[in-house]
Amino acid sequence: LNYIVSSTIISKCGLYKSLHMAPFLSSPIIFLVPLSILINQYYDSYNNDNNLTNGDNLSWPTTIYLSFIMSWNRIFAMVFYAGITIATNRTVHVSHRATM
Repeated sequence: LNYIVSSTIISKCGLYKSLHMAPFLSSPIIFLVPLSILINQYYDSYNNDNNLTNGDNLSWPTTIYLSFIMSWNRIFAMVFYAGITIATNRTVHVSHRATM
């Protein structure tokens, strides 16, 4: 999934635009993590009314929400690092690049 998103964004937006876009799409979404507390409290209060849990667990919606936020962050961080690696390789003359 990371490769597909990365190659799609770089091919559609271009390398340097994707380098500008990726940091603004990855890190700011972390500010939405505190909403998971509200989501968990809502589902916890619902489950406590029905005597299903003791309140110490994450609800499934909270877990899915946090997984989505972390995967979004990781995908766009990977887009940035892939793009910066490609851009750095383009600054070096072909004969001076390391090979395996």
